[in-house]
Amino acid sequence: LELMKECGRAPEVRLPEVYVVHQGAEAGPMAVRVAEGLRDLGIRVCWHAGGGSFKAQMRRADASGAALALIIGDDEAAAGCAAVKPLRAAGEQRAVAEPQLAEVVQGMLRGGAGASERMN
Repeated sequence: LELMKECGRAPEVRLPEVYVVHQGAEAGPMAVRVAEGLRDLGIRVCWHAGGGSFKAQMRRADASGAALALIIGDDEAAAGCAAVKPLRAAGEQRAVAEPQLAEVVQGMLRGGAGASERMN
């Protein structure tokens, strides 16, 4: 990387669009499933793979530059939903059912209100 920078050919840094925060035995498998589903749609996803409290993970999510945080705990996994929290724009954290998650995330990343209006 350093050599590329010296030659003026540094790679483009692409920040994640979504950071998946999770904690708990039930939340882990859902976090992986959700992250992979979003990646399949071409969304840049950072999935938190290390330990740490929700607070520490949220600090990492904010530092990542991601536009959205998806928060999945055991309660959310049991309910089949994730909390979607805007990190860079004004907006409230909202619970979204897993089947609608990809559509809502895509809409929020585009800045559209249509998909976000269907949140639970």
